[in-house]
Amino acid sequence: MTDINSVLRTHYMRALIENVCGGNIEIIKRPASFIVKNKDEGARTIERLIVLPPKGYTADTPTQTNSHDEAERATIEIKGGVRPDKNGFSTLKHCLLVASFNKESGFSDLDKPYMTYSADLKSTPGLFTEFHSAGESPFTVVKPNGYGFYHNLVNVTDDWLVLKLNKRLRLQKGVELDPFLENLTDKQAKAVSTLHDNILADGDALFKKYPDLVDEVASMPPQTILPALGEMLFVYDSGKHEACSVFALILKIGKLHMDKTKEFLTDALEKNAIPAYYGEQLIGKLMKHRQGLESSGDSPEFG
Repeated sequence: MTDINSVLRTHYMRALIENVCGGNIEIIKRPASFIVKNKDEGARTIERLIVLPPKGYTADTPTQTNSHDEAERATIEIKGGVRPDKNGFSTLKHCLLVASFNKESGFSDLDKPYMTYSADLKSTPGLFTEFHSAGESPFTVVKPNGYGFYHNLVNVTDDWLVLKLNKRLRLQKGVELDPFLENLTDKQAKAVSTLHDNILADGDALFKKYPDLVDEVASMPPQTILPALGEMLFVYDSGKHEACSVFALILKIGKLHMDKTKEFLTDALEKNAIPAYYGEQLIGKLMKHRQGLESSGDSPEFG
């Protein structure tokens, strides 16, 4: 198989897509994976297909783990490999690496939104690794107790690999942005609304596609923009890492205005105005960054 289209054209893959996702599908391209989902999904329990190219992975880099605050529980079933001239999925042994950290594994650096690990899989404290084979029963990658909160699924073969994801989402209130636009100028409100629309459409591709918009929003006074960004952390996860995009933008502001950002996050956590995980992680990253600056002798700008 040479590309995603040749994988999707196989008769057994088409049948699986129809069975899992229905006829109205959306294909989301990630840096090294593809997500096939129903366009109209909205239930708490959802099913998607993950297609991994040879040596592909679900995070943004091979040694990065994405956070999954949106998931209460998630399981993976390896359907198998897709090979030319085969009439069904190929059973591949030890084809998928699951690299994960639990929720209490700590905080990454301020400029790294996710937890990372060494390529040797041995020298990173707190890293859990497992290899799984096609044909196994579905296995859990995220549990309510924080197991697998950060994880990366890595195809270690030279074949295209298809996974079936079953995920139960946490109860979440959704984004109600309008009240947060009322105290902004018309120009600011337009920029924030456009940012929200672009996050929904493009997820974390926002930073490459609209850098000027990102800079415009990040340059607004923190007391003006942070409440709206905090509300956006409740965005529905469609597989595009929407909430992580907001998370990264708050980090960008926090690096410039550390004290004001920490003050906002602490107050928002007390009022349940932002998801707890994101607030705790953001504060932890800011404090780790501050400690690093102080220990190096640099003078942080606490604004």
